[in-house]
Amino acid sequence: MAEQSDDKQNGVKKLADLIDDLDDQVDGQDSLSVGDILGAFGTRAFGPLMALPGLVMVTPLGGVPGMPVIVAAFIVLIAAQHLFGRDHPWLPKKLTNRSVSKDKWDKTRSKVRPWAKRVDWLLRPRLQVLAGRVMERVISIVIIVLAISMIPIGFIPFAVAAPGAAILLFGLALSARDGVVVILGLLATGVSGYLVWTTVF
Repeated sequence: MAEQSDDKQNGVKKLADLIDDLDDQVDGQDSLSVGDILGAFGTRAFGPLMALPGLVMVTPLGGVPGMPVIVAAFIVLIAAQHLFGRDHPWLPKKLTNRSVSKDKWDKTRSKVRPWAKRVDWLLRPRLQVLAGRVMERVISIVIIVLAISMIPIGFIPFAVAAPGAAILLFGLALSARDGVVVILGLLATGVSGYLVWTTVF
């Protein structure tokens, strides 16, 4: 209970709870749209929207030709909005109107929720001086630079995993306001910068 109170006081809602909110929202409906998901995440949508494409770059999908350019463009779109202080991320209507059926959502939820609980156990508001508003803007700039760096190294198999891992960590840090994960993201950024430097120059 004390941990839940601390989370509410810090304006942080656990990922598992957000999934439960989505489950309540889809109850009685035939589908769940991207817009519904963004609405449930609210101001916390920026973190997951940057963490997810970072995760994609860490998986074998990052080696698909052209994928780093597409993912980089999406990350820059989201991070730039966060940098300039938008309360909620904007996405094209064609994307927000896309939806999945309730059956598919139920299958996805059953697979994702246990992992969300594990992530919630690892992440918590810590060293918030590294996760405050000013630092959030700095992180957004770093994420944009990391995303752009994926373009010149995209032709090297799985080289984008390094900046992808850094973006994933920063996205998780923003979601939970976890300064410890910010430090891990900065370390991963250093590794990524070294790889880009040695590859391009």
